[in-house]
Amino acid sequence: MFFVNKSFSNMYLKPFEGEVISQVIMGEKVEVLETINSFVKIQASDGYVGYVSNDAIVEAENVKDIVIIKEPLVNAYFEPSVKSKLVYTLPIGSILINGMRKENGYQLVKNFSGDNFYIQENTFIETQFPFRYQKQNCKNILKTALQFLNVPYFWGGKTPFGFDCSGFVQTVFALNGYNLKRDAYMQAGMDIFGTVDITDLKPCDLIFFGKDRINHVAILIGSNRFIHATTTYVPKVQISKLDEFWISKIALIRRLNW
Repeated sequence: MFFVNKSFSNMYLKPFEGEVISQVIMGEKVEVLETINSFVKIQASDGYVGYVSNDAIVEAENVKDIVIIKEPLVNAYFEPSVKSKLVYTLPIGSILINGMRKENGYQLVKNFSGDNFYIQENTFIETQFPFRYQKQNCKNILKTALQFLNVPYFWGGKTPFGFDCSGFVQTVFALNGYNLKRDAYMQAGMDIFGTVDITDLKPCDLIFFGKDRINHVAILIGSNRFIHATTTYVPKVQISKLDEFWISKIALIRRLNW
């Protein structure tokens, strides 16, 4: 089995070229499809295919006891102290091997090449591999979405270091037990959703935008407001009002089949 062994790694459309199309995070299980010099073509856990640097992926077996980062970003240190050398800053959802030892308010953990480091207690979930998030209700989905407010916009991003629109929605729903596809147009076509009319909006509805093709997605939070990662006005995760500007761009509204 192959796992991501960096805090996160950009996935590129082509090797040696700069367009980022998605990201994978620490501990994500991936399939290696091809090696081209210093790049590896992988299929991420969401099915997306792209290229990452070959030092981002390692092979590991017998993965059992793990911890999963539950805060937006968590620092990992060489020693169990905030004054120690910083090893990683890990995004929410990162998976690490449990070192099964606590010290000075910190948990010993390992990356997938066996290196030791420490993360502070109360920042993770202890469980076993493989792990699936339990499905949560709309209240929890919105709580997750709102904790990422003001995270910068980043094309191809799906971590609290930076999100694009569909990466934001995918990450929010994944952390609440719903595995969505990567791109907005893919999410719009998933059969876990039903289509609803604009006159029947409810919190957690997904609003898809784009007249010729779907190119944007947002999560309704209520009172004609929605949260999304966008470059409109300021490039960040922000709350917008569903006014004439946005209504004119709506292509489709979808709701989870709870």
